[in-house]
Amino acid sequence: MVDGLEPPPAAAAATQPAKANKSTAEKKPAKFSHWYVGGGGSAPTGDMGTVTDIGYSGMLAYAAGVGNMTQMRLGGAGNYWSASSSDANFYDVTGTLDMLVGKRIPGFIAPYGLIGGVGGVRNTSPPPGFTGYARDPLYGARIGGGLNSRRIFVEVTYQQVWVAGESSGYVPFVFGFRF
Repeated sequence: MVDGLEPPPAAAAATQPAKANKSTAEKKPAKFSHWYVGGGGSAPTGDMGTVTDIGYSGMLAYAAGVGNMTQMRLGGAGNYWSASSSDANFYDVTGTLDMLVGKRIPGFIAPYGLIGGVGGVRNTSPPPGFTGYARDPLYGARIGGGLNSRRIFVEVTYQQVWVAGESSGYVPFVFGFRF
């Protein structure tokens, strides 16, 4: 006490918890996943393109986010082509494992690239003289790209199939829905 004055009373302790500093908080990548369901056409290339017409394509897949720029997609696709000069036809059933790379922009159109694919082509009755395809599965890989929006997607890929003695591939172009 100096000159008869008392010291000021101690300040009351804060009753509210301290707010977390947003700048020091760890930012986690947004988690995202989607089902992809679509259909469209399929244009054969190489030797298969010389004996078949443009066919049909369909797909069903599930994609889960690995980060803000990457998704892994597991699914299946099917394509069907009929030969232009006979009653022969080709079809494939493909199991796919793809990596989609592209920035996720909710509510806007977002481009992405696609790398991956496994699977095979099977036929029911190959055209005469077309010996590269058998009933055993053939394996391939694919690369492509697409555009996503909130609920729809458009995708074009190139699927290369390794066949002894034949140069084969096809280009599925698919329009579909994401949910």
